[in-house]
Amino acid sequence: MSQALNNGPVTDTTLKLLADQLIPATEARKAVEHRIRRATPNPEEKPRRPPIPSLQQVDPAALEVHPATLPLDDGRSHAFLTPYLPRAHDTELRDQLRPALAGGPSVLIVLTGDSSTGKTRALYEGLRNDASDRPLLRPATASDLLALADDGQITAGVVLWLNEMQRFLYSGSVSERAAASLRTVLERQPGVAVVGAVWQNPYWSELTLPGAPGARHAQAKALLTAPFTKTIRVPNNFTDEEQNSLRLLARQREDPRLEQALQAGAADGRIVQHLSGGPELLANYSDSLRSPGFPFTSAECALITVALDARRLGHLKPLPTALLADAADGMLESNHRSGDADWALRDLSALGTGERHDGTLIGVRRALTPLTAMRDRSGGPAHYEPADYLDQHTRARRSDQAGHPSTWEALTRHTSDPDDLDRLFETALSFGLYKQAIQLGRKAVLAGHTSTPYRLVRCLHSVDPEHCGIHWVATHASLSHPYGVANLLEELLDVGADQVVEELLTRSPAIEADPTALSYHVEVLMHQLTRADAEPAALDYACRAASHADVTDAAECSGLLKAFKKNGANLAIELLLERNPAVHVETANVYGVVSLLEILRECGDEQAHDLLGQRVVTDIDPADIDDHGLFILLQALSGTQQAQVVQNLALLADVTDPSATAALLTQLQRIDAARAVEVLMQRDPAGSACLASPSGVEELLTVLQRMGRDREVNKLLRRNLPAQLHLTDPYGVADLLDTLVALDAGRIPGQWPNLRAPHLRAWSAPVLVPPPMTGGSALVRRAPQARQGDADYGPRVTQTESGLYIVQAPGISWEGSPSLSAQTIRRLLERDISADVELTNLYGVTVLLDTLRDMGASEAVGILARRAGARADLENPFSVTVLMDAFLELGEEEAASALANRAARQVDISTQPHMATLLMHLWHTGANQAVGVLLQRQPAMHVDLARWRDNVHILEAVLREVGADQAADRVAQRSANAGIADRARLQPYGRESDGRIASPWTWSDIPFHE
Repeated sequence: MSQALNNGPVTDTTLKLLADQLIPATEARKAVEHRIRRATPNPEEKPRRPPIPSLQQVDPAALEVHPATLPLDDGRSHAFLTPYLPRAHDTELRDQLRPALAGGPSVLIVLTGDSSTGKTRALYEGLRNDASDRPLLRPATASDLLALADDGQITAGVVLWLNEMQRFLYSGSVSERAAASLRTVLERQPGVAVVGAVWQNPYWSELTLPGAPGARHAQAKALLTAPFTKTIRVPNNFTDEEQNSLRLLARQREDPRLEQALQAGAADGRIVQHLSGGPELLANYSDSLRSPGFPFTSAECALITVALDARRLGHLKPLPTALLADAADGMLESNHRSGDADWALRDLSALGTGERHDGTLIGVRRALTPLTAMRDRSGGPAHYEPADYLDQHTRARRSDQAGHPSTWEALTRHTSDPDDLDRLFETALSFGLYKQAIQLGRKAVLAGHTSTPYRLVRCLHSVDPEHCGIHWVATHASLSHPYGVANLLEELLDVGADQVVEELLTRSPAIEADPTALSYHVEVLMHQLTRADAEPAALDYACRAASHADVTDAAECSGLLKAFKKNGANLAIELLLERNPAVHVETANVYGVVSLLEILRECGDEQAHDLLGQRVVTDIDPADIDDHGLFILLQALSGTQQAQVVQNLALLADVTDPSATAALLTQLQRIDAARAVEVLMQRDPAGSACLASPSGVEELLTVLQRMGRDREVNKLLRRNLPAQLHLTDPYGVADLLDTLVALDAGRIPGQWPNLRAPHLRAWSAPVLVPPPMTGGSALVRRAPQARQGDADYGPRVTQTESGLYIVQAPGISWEGSPSLSAQTIRRLLERDISADVELTNLYGVTVLLDTLRDMGASEAVGILARRAGARADLENPFSVTVLMDAFLELGEEEAASALANRAARQVDISTQPHMATLLMHLWHTGANQAVGVLLQRQPAMHVDLARWRDNVHILEAVLREVGADQAADRVAQRSANAGIADRARLQPYGRESDGRIASPWTWSDIPFHE
């Protein structure tokens, strides 16, 4: 009875059985039934939930905002939070938050960056300013997030806090379900603000990695790349200006913590990291590895190393004490092992609290500890996580280390989570530890992981000739996920294990597989069942999927219908169409609706097609449709419906948005909707458009000119563009200048006939250029560029008798009566464009430099080049090389040198392929000083082999080319340690956990831990 009551509402049948079993007497049975019904919640009565606290009611520490303390106690009491200096990412965060907080479309804002760069504090400050009184939901796990989404608790006006987003999106099947549910909520429910933070590498990069719809993290990727998701990068460094502002703030608020962090981070701008104590903790750990005893003992060092390695190798759940103790004990020398049976509990407690049992402090600044204790309940056993800063900053340097044999033994014995087991299985394979991988894969299969089975079969093929292991996998594999079952069938069919396929089919995968899965997963299972000559099973599964499909989801209904049609499952098509998806689907997802319209027509259901089309006409909101979405929607609608849509669009479009107006005019022209064009033009877009965006203005000017609307073009130009434009986007400014030049010449923007703008007639003073070493192309690269096919627009080049060239660049002359566009160009150039342009998009900066050079604005070119050289964002080393090339071609050697030296000092040397590109570029451009600085940072030691396993040979080759043979040898050695080099030598048996090449083995030779 107790079990029945604790499992939720009790049915009448269960009550009758319980009553009959317990008390046969009629009156007594009635009494039992009455008691049970009183104890069973009424399913129609929603339980009251406790009120949700707001941000102002939550301690910042509970939100995982890092505390800031001084290296040494100064005897004063300091507030938990230091004074805060808003930066560019804070402004962007607030701008993205406000529409959702005002009841507009929901938003997911993700701050990315390295550990301890201020991501969590930025989220806290953004909400404290604009949403401090809003209910703040704070799930702790992916399961919690899934429950919030499925229970309808994420409603308008709520803020959802997802700090450390890998906890919610990186944990396998539950994470995928949580991501899918949250995406559905955000698509359907306006007024929800979700904020989160995650490391750029490895988590964000892996979660958004391009791949097939069924790939790992597919739902997380769909969530993180959805239109409602806004990504903001938090920089690692404070700029010089930001450091000056922070220094002033520290003095005004008399906060010695900021002053100390500014002093410690002056060289590299890593102020926030020093506030948290991260570099100090890393130094303490590194020192203890070299010389155990201070500040950490050998045993403490071993426990920290195991925690870091376990997390790096794939164990993302908090680590149990037994795992840490067994692994660390195996690493210790016999003379360093303790006689105390509770040594691990004692040392782990010290590493988690920062204080040993004798009162010795081993934490950093009494705030940051190497490990953090996590408990499911008060008084429960502790599990441990390594400090984020230690984790991130030791990954690259240990990426070639497979881990101690005792670590793998402990991971295999003590890991129980299916997702952790699967990740460890993959890591063991990548290091060539095939026997270890088989053990972990077997445990993952038994734990119910749905994608491990087919990958286990793949690696067993060459060492399991009798198919013993393959048979075991087919017998024990979970059949709940159709994608996993499909891949398992594919592997078995590809290796010719026909008997095993037959055995697998006897387990009825078409019945066991989840019918509510994604349409792509349904399709691949149907295909593999058909390959296995199980067409009836494929049809059965298709019919189950049709019966369980979410008929409110247009994209999924469309995907299922296409899958059914592709596999000839006509009965399933009929079943799904009988459920009237055209009536029930939500029309907000334009791409999904268009896809459904198309397949409905292919299936011959014109009535459903017209019904859905009419619903779209009624429900459509122009603000929610992008350019391409509008184009394909208009193509999918019938003629009458198309006319209705364009008329509504013309009447409702936001004519203050120049970019959207230009896109709409383009689409209306494509379908020859002349009447709608006139309706839209009567709303005066030229006079109403907001002029803040250069790219938006450029797009509208271009479309109006192509339409022959000279009156509207002139009206737009007369609105004092230079005074209203925000000149932050280099691409937008460059495109606008190009368009204005074209307009001045009477051209259609984007087309370059042999005509030169009448007001671009002046020429610069002649410049002597030496003969090009590699033909005319070198001269053209050093001289101002001429556009292809525009001979009269480019530089004047004359060769002298001595072989020198005289080059004159085109300039601007304002003699006569310049056109409106020429006047606009002049006034734009009078503004300090170079001071306003953002320096984060280096490709855009390069384009703008070229445009300014072509126009003869040499002063602006020089100012922008010098500013970019000193301050350009260094996130992408490859884009740095592109900008350096532009500087050299422009003759801005000083800017190129400044950029090269900054990049050599600050670029992330763990991002191996692009870092290798930078090193090669510096070498070939003669930036020898920068080459030396970069090599002194020891890229061979710090490159993250785990991220770039397939390209590590590039770095080795570049190091040899620049003469750094010792560093190249180090890369080669690390590559061998990581199992990257000479992979053929490891096939098919791999190596032992101690590095030795493994002897031949089979499935029956492997000991398994249950």
